Order: sequence, then C-alpha cells, then structure tokens
Amino acid sequence: MLNQLKSCLNPKPKVNDNLCINDIFKPIYSVITFLGLFPYSVKFQQNKTIYRILRKSIYVNTIYGVSVVLTIYVFLVLHIREVFLSSDSSPVIDVLLTKINYVIEIIIVIIFIIVTYVNAFLNRHKYVKMLNIIMSTWNDLSKHYKNVGDLKRIYYKVHLLLKCLFLVILIQCCLNFLKGESLWRMILMYISFNSAQTLQFIMILFYYVTIMMLIILLSNLEKQITQLHNKTNEDKCFVQMKAQTLTVKQIELLYNKAFDAKSEINKIFQYPLLVCIFHCFYGIVNEALIMYQGLVVKKCTTVYEIFNCSFWISFHLLKIFLLASSGHALKMKVSVRKIGHALLDIPTAGHDGRRYMEVQHFTSVITCKNIVIVLFDCISLDATLMYNTLSSASLYLIILVQIDRKNDD
Repeated sequence: MLNQLKSCLNPKPKVNDNLCINDIFKPIYSVITFLGLFPYSVKFQQNKTIYRILRKSIYVNTIYGVSVVLTIYVFLVLHIREVFLSSDSSPVIDVLLTKINYVIEIIIVIIFIIVTYVNAFLNRHKYVKMLNIIMSTWNDLSKHYKNVGDLKRIYYKVHLLLKCLFLVILIQCCLNFLKGESLWRMILMYISFNSAQTLQFIMILFYYVTIMMLIILLSNLEKQITQLHNKTNEDKCFVQMKAQTLTVKQIELLYNKAFDAKSEINKIFQYPLLVCIFHCFYGIVNEALIMYQGLVVKKCTTVYEIFNCSFWISFHLLKIFLLASSGHALKMKVSVRKIGHALLDIPTAGHDGRRYMEVQHFTSVITCKNIVIVLFDCISLDATLMYNTLSSASLYLIILVQIDRKNDD
C-alpha cells in the first residue's frame, strides 16, 4: 500500500506512451483505498480491460475506514471541549459568536464524514460498475482511435493535483505547529479539523478524476464523429472509413454508455458533494468574518491569523473551483453541444436513408440525454457554481457585518 502511495508522485508516463484509463485512475485509487473510501479493492485485468472485485478486501478496507472515522471523531469531541473550556486563546477566537460558528463548522465536518463513508459503503458496487462502464467504453474506442496526447495531459494533471494535496497537508502542518500553543492542542487541531478537511479534498479529487475520465471518452467520441466528415468522393471514402472508424449507430451506443457512467457518478457523489459545497460556503463566510472582527472590530489580529484565515478561504475556493471547472469542461469543452454540431456536419448525400435516420435519432438522443452533473436536480456543477458561491458568500458576509455594526452602536 505504501509503495502505491509513493508511486502516486511519479509524473513519468509509461514507456512508449502506452497509457490507458487505468493509469489515470490508479494514483487516486491508492489514496482513497488507504483511507477506506473505496470499500472494495479491485484488480485491473489487462486482457479483459475490466476491474475485478477482490471480495475479501472489504474487511481490511472497512477496518481502515472505521479507524479513520473513530480517530477523527474522538479528537473532534476533545477539540470542541477544549474550545469552550480554554481561556488563554486569541482575543478574536474568544468571542462567543466566533466559537459558536467554529463549532458549527466542526459539526458540518462531522456530518460530511458520516455521509461520505456511509455513501461509499452503500454504493460500493456502483463504484466498480461506474469504472467498468468507463473502461469498456474506452476499450471500444481504443480499437479504432487512440489519442495519447489527451491521456498524457490528464495524466500530468492528476499527478499535479496529488502534489497539490501533499502541499496542502504540508501547509496545514506548518500553520498548526507555528501557532505557538501546547503540543496537545496542536495534535487536537490537526487530527480533528485539518485531517477532516484533507479527507474532504481527497473525495473531491476522486470525483474530479472520474469526471476527467468521462471527458476523455466524450472528446474521443467527438473526434470519431469528425472522421466521418468527408464530402469529396463520398461513396469511395464511406466504404474506406466504414472499415476504419465507428459508424453513427456504434458511436450512439458508446454515447449511451457514457451517459450511463455519468448517471452513476451523479448518484454516487451527490450526497457528499452537497454537504461539501455547503461546508465550503460556510467556511468562507466564517473565516472572512473572523478576519473582519480581528482587523476592524477588535483591531488586535496578528499576521499569523490573517495568513491562517486567508489559507482556509483559498482552500475552500480551490475545492469549489475543482467542482466548477470539471463540470464546465464536461458541459462546454467536449459538451453535448459540440458533439451535436459535429454530428450535424456528417454528410448524408449519396447514402441511403438509414444513415440520415441514424443521425436524426442520435441528435434526439443527445437532446434527451444531456451529460451534465446536477445535484438533486437543482444545483448544477458548472461555472455558475463558482459565481453563485462567491456572490452568496459576499452577500451573507455583508449582512453579518451590518448586524455587527448595529450591535456595536
């Protein structure tokens, strides 16, 4: 297990650029399995290009998950007790309202951990089903078309995010142990609060990687469609292309499989992501309010407290950005609209009516089966998520500041 975690930081692809979807998923899989977020361990079968469940692995992975949850919960209880019983903390933190907001944020973290691990256990079969749908679709595509450049780009991006994860852990350790408090309080803070935040970031990375894998499939589907665009010597070219590329009907079947993978991703991640978005929103407002009280109201804040609040605000914004950017890429860059435009450019003159009907039917399927991630049919994970979070947090913070000023008057 530790050797797999070490290999996550290796950014070099395989020799001869022999990359596959499994190479993109493997780094994050090593991390989430170590934390018990993936109840079943799986083994990738190269000959069948599917993941096979290792049935007995659920016992070991459950021990990992239960150990992580119990450790965080015990230290969270001790942390809350320390917050209310301590009297030698910072003057900014000593404000009762700030303490209450801090405890509420911790409670949200507790809810997130419960939802994430229970959701992972209940959907343990859907995890494998989602991965096998993606792998089988990629296998069907790779027989006709390979674009190693796209895989290499996503491969480097995943490893960059994993390095960002370790950088975040390092910054959290530095901020925690530079606080100047007792060793016991620093341990309480790190295990109870910082590790739970890191766990949330890892879950978002898991979601991000699955979306990137889905984007690769849709991008290659769109390129398959563009290969059918040949308006010169159509009869001869059609016979030649038919042997080299997928037909419209085959591409439609692969699109339906990609839509099924999207549906599984939506069902698997909607509960944890909903709690995560709410926690990020609350964390941004809470940290900004602490900074405001220290700079404007109390006027006794330190450089460390400013940097600490700025880090946590940036960290919450990073999580929202990953959710928004992945959804935006899924919706726009290789979107249904782009595939639809490419589909409408397929020449039908010189062919029988069957090809025309296949194009029309595929267009209708794309209209009905739009590949976008929507949580509970109300929260879209796209570029609007970033805007809505920032605007709502700003409005909520302004209201709190106005109430605080009236109380001072």
